[in-house]
Amino acid sequence: QSFKTKVLRNTLNPIWNHRGELSGFEAGDTLEFKVFDKDFGKKDDLLGEVTLSSDVFLKDGFSGEVPLANAGKDALPFLRIRVEAPLGQSPLPLPAAGQVQEEDTYVEPGTDMPVVMEATVGLACPQRPQRMLCCCSAARS
Repeated sequence: QSFKTKVLRNTLNPIWNHRGELSGFEAGDTLEFKVFDKDFGKKDDLLGEVTLSSDVFLKDGFSGEVPLANAGKDALPFLRIRVEAPLGQSPLPLPAAGQVQEEDTYVEPGTDMPVVMEATVGLACPQRPQRMLCCCSAARS
């Protein structure tokens, strides 16, 4: 399952504010984000990517900036994202007497995961015109 933003033209600092949901999310899945320069008639150029582990956002959600890897020499871009805590979450069952309660959250298999791809800053793209888009997908561990 995946979704992508609309294409924004002529900017290295696109502001998408795009909300999407990934269906079928399970605890342990990761979120993968990839930013591309959209090319017509040939393969899109990857401008950066990041993977977010579910332990970062599963319990309380996540809102912040994450650095993009594989962004090219001397480029230090980041992606601003927000992942909301899934609505289907519920606390783990209470531990038996004498056991320690771990700080964790149970997520029903198949939960919808709300994700907002807000913006990217600092992209490096040698070609003009730029046509920026961001893709988000869930990966099973």
